[in-house]
Amino acid sequence: MPVNGRLYVYSRDKKVVVKPNDPEFLPFEIVVENIDADEQWNGKTVNAGERIGVAGTNKVCRGQSRAENSIHVSVRKAQKDPRLDYDYDYIDPSSFLYRLVLNPMSKQECNDHEFW
Repeated sequence: MPVNGRLYVYSRDKKVVVKPNDPEFLPFEIVVENIDADEQWNGKTVNAGERIGVAGTNKVCRGQSRAENSIHVSVRKAQKDPRLDYDYDYIDPSSFLYRLVLNPMSKQECNDHEFW
């Protein structure tokens, strides 16, 4: 879990949405995709650092010998009314990731970005 907040699990879509409780993140929602999340967390408040699931496996890209586990993180402006994913305004999450991840580095493969 990247921040403290209420977690909503969408297992069919392999996605979770975090509605943060931390003051600096209140205007946003954090979306983590390609995750096999534990349903027990749905609708509950979860603390930063708690394990909420495991990263899913990506398809094998040209030039790779095997598929690797990874997640996709996006940050969007919170809205009062629920919307379809494409109706939100998304912002670049890298400034948040640099505060959340110790020694972030990125690697681009298969047109994806990875932070570790």
